[in-house]
Amino acid sequence: MSNGSLVCPPEIRAEMGARLRRLRKGSCMTITMVGAALGLQRQAIAAYERGETAPSAEALRRLTRYYRTTADYILFGGAAR
Repeated sequence: MSNGSLVCPPEIRAEMGARLRRLRKGSCMTITMVGAALGLQRQAIAAYERGETAPSAEALRRLTRYYRTTADYILFGGAAR
């Protein structure tokens, strides 16, 4: 993909988006706050949460560090944080 996002089937993106939304809401953060903290646009965070697109490898790394969780959890719901 030209934008560097991970290649994921729609159902995986939807589940990943739901996990990202739960992580954000559990942190009492807005989409705008998360985007600013990670140096990502608000629209990108919203698209991840809606399952419209998957994050790039770099964005995924930032998300895992920010939420103190693993890429496995974000991508597949594996072993929780």
